[in-house]
Amino acid sequence: MKKTIILIMIALSINSFSAQVLNNKIASFLTNKEIKNLVFGQYNLDTEIAAVSKIKGTGADSIEKADKDAKAGVQTGAKDYAYNSSKMREFANEIAKEVSVNARRKGSWSTSKNETVVLYTIDKESIKSSATRMFNERLGAVIQKLNDYKNNFEQGVPVQTQTI
Repeated sequence: MKKTIILIMIALSINSFSAQVLNNKIASFLTNKEIKNLVFGQYNLDTEIAAVSKIKGTGADSIEKADKDAKAGVQTGAKDYAYNSSKMREFANEIAKEVSVNARRKGSWSTSKNETVVLYTIDKESIKSSATRMFNERLGAVIQKLNDYKNNFEQGVPVQTQTI
């Protein structure tokens, strides 16, 4: 278990994309004042997960790369939020993939340094409701499987083990 947690932490620290998931300590994430001014007021960190991506260039290719990067950032933020608020580490990736398709693009800007900045957000409540639904589905499957085992024991039928 400890090895798994260490590997996950290493994988997260070697983040291959540059999107930054914003949190309440936004000043530590956005050091560029121009980018802060561009995205200021476009999100509410009390109710949303926000991710901003900055890519060199201002053309359509740069916007496409920044979009992809920011969406990946929102997915990472959703995964972290699902894990922290629901304590369901094993479901966090699945929850993040499910809810990240609902991420909203809040804007795309060009900076004076010829960079493209894209901001995506996702509602925290949708993450919570998805996590709750998924947990209840899994719990229901476990309960059903236990009831099946109970019925088999009561009838004297050999039980075949199966992973859920």
